[in-house]
Amino acid sequence: MTIVQGVLASYQRTLEETSNAIATDPVLVAQLGKLAADVVMADRKQIARDLHDKVGSGITLALCHLDMLEAHIRAERPGSAERPDSPGSPDSMASLARARESLADVLESTRAIVAGMRHVVPPGSLERELRVFAQCFATAGPVVDVTVSGDEKAAPPDCRDGLFVILREALRNALVHAFAHRVVVRARFGEGSVTGVVEDDGVGLGDGAGRPGNGLASMRERAEILGGRTEITSQPGRGTRVAVTFPLPGAAAPGPGPGHWR
Repeated sequence: MTIVQGVLASYQRTLEETSNAIATDPVLVAQLGKLAADVVMADRKQIARDLHDKVGSGITLALCHLDMLEAHIRAERPGSAERPDSPGSPDSMASLARARESLADVLESTRAIVAGMRHVVPPGSLERELRVFAQCFATAGPVVDVTVSGDEKAAPPDCRDGLFVILREALRNALVHAFAHRVVVRARFGEGSVTGVVEDDGVGLGDGAGRPGNGLASMRERAEILGGRTEITSQPGRGTRVAVTFPLPGAAAPGPGPGHWR
């Protein structure tokens, strides 16, 4: 028993000496603190990646399926809105819109959590994310041409995310409602502003401009929050064009919207 107690006492003295040495060495304390912070940040980055790649992508895919279902109902049952018990009735379409809005809210919350956890982790490519979204409609949708120019990293995360959400909603409208043959998506990160355009050659908004769930009001509101504006123009049978412009921090208010890009 005496031997065991002696060994324990020796270990205790060694531990105390090591602790004292660490406490009195500011360089070592700083190194250990940085190591601990790096470990925590690495864990946060991993969680953020998992949320983005698994949860966020899953929600986006679910939104795509809802959009495809709505497009199928509208294409296959154009007169079904007159029958209350049909899949294309106003009540059914309103339920689809509510389900989409709920998923969109969850997706935005997930993106906010990811942004808060990542801090300085750069987001994925805007062009890639828009292309992935468009691919959900690849089997039956129109040709989608996506081009992003400029340095995305120069824009703050809220600007980049705001542009993505607006362009995604405009693209969704074009893919689901426009019956277009071609949709053009352009985004440009300039020195003082961010601009984006979604333009299709479809049927135009017509009387459906105020339909529930089309997101036009939310696109305008999101742009206004970022200090910019959204311009929506459409002619029956000649397509729809959504243009968004907002300034980067420190720049002047946005001027006229971007011109027609083809």
